Amino acid sequence: MNQELSNFIKYCLGYVKITREKTAFSQQNYSVDLNEEQFNIISLLNGTEGDLEEPIKLECFYEYDPKQVPPKLYKKYTEEKKIANGIEEIYNKHKNDQYTKQVLLNFGHFKIEIPKYEDIEINDEDAEDGNNRDGNFLDAKTDVKNYPLFTLPIRIDKCNSKGSLGKYVVNFIDDEIRVNIGVLYSILGEDKYHQLLEKIGQYEINGKLSIPICKKDVFIEIWQDVKSLLKLENINFDDNSFDLDAIRISLGPKANYFLAEDLEKLIKAKDEELEASSLFSWVSNLNEDLNIVNQNVQSNTTYFPFPYDKFQLSTLSIISNKASIIQGPPGTGKSETIANILCHLAANKKKILFVSQKPQALKVVKDKLKRLKVQYLFGYIPNLNSELLDDDDMNDGVSAQLGNLNNYIDVLENKKKSTDGNLLHRFNSIVTTENKLVDKFNQILSTQRRLNYLHKQIEGLSKYELKIDNHDDFINNFTLSNEKAIRYLYDKLDSLIELNAEFVNSIGKTKYKSLEILHYEDSNLVDKLEKILRDVEQTGYDRHSKLGRKLVNAWRWFRIGNIFEMLPRELADFVKSILELDLSRIDATKELKNLIEYFNFKNREFAIHTVLQMIAEKLKLCGLTRDQFLEIEKLLNSATEDKRQELLNKIRDLIILKKEVSNLELTDSCNSVELMSNVVYGTKQRILLTGEPPFFSDFWTLAS
Repeated sequence: MNQELSNFIKYCLGYVKITREKTAFSQQNYSVDLNEEQFNIISLLNGTEGDLEEPIKLECFYEYDPKQVPPKLYKKYTEEKKIANGIEEIYNKHKNDQYTKQVLLNFGHFKIEIPKYEDIEINDEDAEDGNNRDGNFLDAKTDVKNYPLFTLPIRIDKCNSKGSLGKYVVNFIDDEIRVNIGVLYSILGEDKYHQLLEKIGQYEINGKLSIPICKKDVFIEIWQDVKSLLKLENINFDDNSFDLDAIRISLGPKANYFLAEDLEKLIKAKDEELEASSLFSWVSNLNEDLNIVNQNVQSNTTYFPFPYDKFQLSTLSIISNKASIIQGPPGTGKSETIANILCHLAANKKKILFVSQKPQALKVVKDKLKRLKVQYLFGYIPNLNSELLDDDDMNDGVSAQLGNLNNYIDVLENKKKSTDGNLLHRFNSIVTTENKLVDKFNQILSTQRRLNYLHKQIEGLSKYELKIDNHDDFINNFTLSNEKAIRYLYDKLDSLIELNAEFVNSIGKTKYKSLEILHYEDSNLVDKLEKILRDVEQTGYDRHSKLGRKLVNAWRWFRIGNIFEMLPRELADFVKSILELDLSRIDATKELKNLIEYFNFKNREFAIHTVLQMIAEKLKLCGLTRDQFLEIEKLLNSATEDKRQELLNKIRDLIILKKEVSNLELTDSCNSVELMSNVVYGTKQRILLTGEPPFFSDFWTLAS
């Protein structure tokens, strides 16, 4: 298990180092470049830590005072003086801020030209993988990038011995060379990057990147590995793009420094020390110290003087663990939860040390505890270097409190002796009331959380909001098949209305006013009229002789008189009056056709009435008005056929969400705040009722 844990820690340390590479290089504001004459990198790497100090060779600057510089060496002296000033600046800034800054020796720089494609067209396939695979970037602009491939953390010292006064020397503080491939991730892509990462890992496993290193071969090999992958990309470089002898000393941030320091200590720790750490509990098979969950946290054992809900209260169920994590985004009450936990643990006779890397976190919690106005509740040790520190913070410091501690212990002792005999009854009464208030508050909070979630969901569906008369009928009955049926009825209605409008415009209906009393739902009338029409087309009389017309009509009556007998009397007389007129066969046929079209017009009027009834029934079934259906139809028509159902589902989802919102019990926010204030007040009363002993068990022991 210890070996597995050790390997896991090494993996974590490697990950931290890789992830901080890009940050470190982007923030190296102070740097100095050296050549191989000024600094021998291989000589440094050939030594052992602490045994070798490799000098920075600025011989002209070291040897001469400003007034003694020979004219022919003045240029060299000026250049070396500039380098010395840069080294001095790095030396001083690191000395003043050793915890967040580190000095780095960067070498093995490689320079590459990366094309910019904003001025040329890249087809979709090329854009998808981020590269122009055609290799044609003659018209592209380029960015020149210069990266150090290798880095070694170092320490700069100044010699004070006679004859070496003011000279700078370098010693390494880490015996592992870092290979900076993190900057290549965006260039190579994920697959090639991990391929390169695996190769670098092999060098590390084989100890090739551990000092002492006697030759440059390993650095050339790694460059060849990088080079072989860069050649697959649209990157410009050549043999001169890699310079192993170019040295840069820079000051960079210690990104994740404290985490890396802890991991390095754990790697070197003995087995018994490692097993005693909380990290061992996280990876052990037993996990006994990480699975302690107290499901029975009761309010009468809770000392939370600040507002809380059931989720914050649930943190008490895991505080007995050897290590616990409580997380949440900004503004969710983490600081308030910490302050409550500190008070609760103190009230249960626990000693608590609260620490933070950032002084702001300590100050926020301290200010919360201070609002309780309970003396000697905490001992605050401020960070004297923090810019956030003010006079109040200094007064809140533990040193200012220690002087009056003995007097306060006497006050507590007297208060304990005068405690009311009915303390337990009053205490339990407060607890009972508080429990009811907490339950009610949590119900309100759950409702408000649900409402907040629903409102966010509704906001995302707002473009599908439509006015609908009956939401239940719409959800239950409006389907795409019903939508299609209603749409068909509306299309049919439009067609009928259009045909009738054409009839009225071309023929008119005033001449048939005497026939309006007839029932037009009898479609057989049109069939009978069409039979008479066909007979007239065949035997119509074209002369002006009245006698001849009477004979033709008499013969027609003899021939199809049975059809006339089946017509209503008003209609039969109307047809006979047309045939008795002095009309040619063509005109008589036209009049009969107009009469037939009139009856078709009346039949369509009846059909329009029927369709309107069917539409009204369908719309009522679906809980819609005509205008509402047309709005939905317009929205559905904006989607493709395969997306119509999805769109309809979103309309339904929005209705269901809004219905749930309307059904939830809305609670006034002021009432919620007032309710929580009552809970907090009850907690404070419960604490004060006991004479404040829970917070000060150690003081009571001293007082006794």
